[in-house]
Amino acid sequence: MADSFTDTLEGILGSDSFDENKLLLTLRSAISQTRKTYPDSDFGMIVGIFGPPFFRKVYRVTADSKHLGPIRRYEAIGVGSQLAKFLCSQMLSDFCLVEEAVRLGILVLSIVCEHVDSCGGPISVIASKKGQTSWLYEHPEKVLTIQKEFDLQDFRKNLIDYWISKNKEIQQVEHDRYKPLSVGGFPRIHIKLSGSQKPPKHFRKPKGKSSKA
Repeated sequence: MADSFTDTLEGILGSDSFDENKLLLTLRSAISQTRKTYPDSDFGMIVGIFGPPFFRKVYRVTADSKHLGPIRRYEAIGVGSQLAKFLCSQMLSDFCLVEEAVRLGILVLSIVCEHVDSCGGPISVIASKKGQTSWLYEHPEKVLTIQKEFDLQDFRKNLIDYWISKNKEIQQVEHDRYKPLSVGGFPRIHIKLSGSQKPPKHFRKPKGKSSKA
């Protein structure tokens, strides 16, 4: 539905001269109609407006609203948005340059894609700089290159180091048990009982079946 809405925007907005109030009114009307047509939809979106002279604003439409709200610092919409907003709240500086913001956005989306069901790539990046007369579209190969710079295992290691530093009751001998885990939680450990020659029941092969290498 989001793709369909985006594809019809050109026809909805027309080719008149730029008028912010008229543009927003048209968008609100289109969003309202979409809500009526798909009342059970969780449709939400982020809208970027660029017009002369160097007019740039970004708005959000949440899943339960028809309102176009201005975005002051950062926003995330859809599946994984809560994780994305948490990471931005901890890592985004008010003095962040565009280049750094692009890298942070790619890192945040990489983490969301890694840990949230139904989230996946590829990641597309559009940016804006003062003095530019159009949006800046980052090349997909550049985005992939930046993604490869971020090792999510290092990210997890930093979280574990923080956790250990705040829990003095974790003995030194236990520290290394956290590090080889690829995900949180405990590894599954199978212990052979003393004197037992048989593997645990869940390891026994079904009768009448054989396996071939």
